[in-house]
Amino acid sequence: MCETTANGNPIRLPKQKPAGKNGRCRTDTLIGNGTGIAGLRALLKRREQLGQHRNWLLWGERNSDIDHFCAEDCAHWQASGVLESLDLVWSRETGAERYVQERLRKRADALDRWLAAGGAVYVCGGAHGMAEGVDATLRELLGDGAVEALRAQGRYRRDVY
Repeated sequence: MCETTANGNPIRLPKQKPAGKNGRCRTDTLIGNGTGIAGLRALLKRREQLGQHRNWLLWGERNSDIDHFCAEDCAHWQASGVLESLDLVWSRETGAERYVQERLRKRADALDRWLAAGGAVYVCGGAHGMAEGVDATLRELLGDGAVEALRAQGRYRRDVY
C-alpha cells in the first residue's frame, strides 16, 4: 500500500463480510506456541470486535505457572463466548500431550467438524518444531490434497518464523 498511496492519504478498504457457508461466520482454528500467541491474540481481538465467536485456540508453551501470560485474555474470551474451545498444552509438565500437534491429533473429530463448517486454520509461532509438526499432523489427518485445497482456498494460513 505504501508504494501506491502517498503518505497521509486515506486508504479505503472494503467492509469485511463474514466468511463461510451461507454467509454465516466462519469458524477459526488458531494454533500456535510461544510468542505466536501475539498474532493469534490479534486475530481473536479482531474477531471479538466483529462479533465472530466461533473460535478454537490451541496454544502451547513450556510451563503453565510462568508462561501463561495470556491467561486473563483467554478467561475473558471463554466467558464472553469468543472462544468456543480452548486447548492449552504445556511441554515441560507431565502429561501424554506435550505439544499442540499432539492435542490436535487427539481432537481430530473436532477439527473435521470445524473444517466441514467452512472453518479456517491459522498457525502462528515457531517454524521449526511446532509449525512443521502441525503441518505434518494436518496432512496425516486430512491428506495432502485436502491440506493443499485449504491453502488454495485461503483457509490454511501460516505466520511462522
